Amino acid sequence: MFKRTNGYILLILLVLTGFAGRVTGDTLNSKERRYLISHLKDTRTDLLQSVNGLSDAQLDYKPAKDGWSVRECLMHIVIVEKSFTTLAAETLKQPADKNKTSKIKDEELVAAMTNRTKKFTAPEQFNPTTTPWKTEEEAIAFFKQNRAEAIKFVRTTTDNVRGYVAQAPFGEADLYQVYLGMSAHTARHTEQIREIKSSPGFPKK
Repeated sequence: MFKRTNGYILLILLVLTGFAGRVTGDTLNSKERRYLISHLKDTRTDLLQSVNGLSDAQLDYKPAKDGWSVRECLMHIVIVEKSFTTLAAETLKQPADKNKTSKIKDEELVAAMTNRTKKFTAPEQFNPTTTPWKTEEEAIAFFKQNRAEAIKFVRTTTDNVRGYVAQAPFGEADLYQVYLGMSAHTARHTEQIREIKSSPGFPKK
């Protein structure tokens, strides 16, 4: 079940597009390291700023009956953040293999992930109602700690992250792309939060 679902975030982006493989080596170079660290930091900042200072009324407002609230978007982001971390940890338990490479281009992964013109229904395990956190403060605390650990890993790792390949329903993605997908998923739903906040009925306080 885990292998069928842990690739959900990437699956919704890639399975319909048939992305060509990226042309790169299997080592993490300095440019890749800087880019991923910057992406992880920027999406963290954007999310935290988007929910900072919101009242309960604002957090729970839904512009449509079947839509999510800001609070639900936040919980979904953090649930998926946790799942990506689990996937990364499981991937690192396997031996690196320089002969296995991802067939996904990094830039196309990010572009598709953040494309809000295509909407998808999250599997039940990623539904905000399944959150293990009782409050948004607890979820944010987990998010901050998890993201800090992810940034530290990317900054300091000597592992061949391009050589660790995770199995997902759509194909194979390397460990670098697991973290990039995690960050891009945050960007996708932070944009959704902005859409909610910009809707005409959003409470002023």
